[in-house]
Amino acid sequence: MAATLASEGMVYALGRVDGSASLGLFQTNLTPVATSEYSDFDDAPDQATFTGYAKDGITFGNVWWDTPKAKAPAEAANFTATGAVTSNTIYGYYSMMSNVVDPAVFAGRLSASVLIDQTCDKIVVILTLTLEDGG
Repeated sequence: MAATLASEGMVYALGRVDGSASLGLFQTNLTPVATSEYSDFDDAPDQATFTGYAKDGITFGNVWWDTPKAKAPAEAANFTATGAVTSNTIYGYYSMMSNVVDPAVFAGRLSASVLIDQTCDKIVVILTLTLEDGG
């Protein structure tokens, strides 16, 4: 049975997303699905390991209503290789919001894999969380 969330509820829910989320990159050739779990992306050898890699905190901006959707844009997350680079092929990104009892996990696959094998190679991820009124 599907639940219905009123428009005001969608804006409120997105407004509760705060700086407790972090974004990471994964190097496993997989496509995230509804049953994917955080460990599918965050455990070795799944997560990125190139030199200079660190998960980036996500800061979401103001929530706005774009009928029939509530949206919250995030600042760009930057991942840049530094020093002697350990080669990685990056397939996507993942996140966990740690401010909730049952961590919310989301992940996405890049439209094409990206090879990180030189100093200053960079991946920038820009997210917009969206809740849509299915009514």
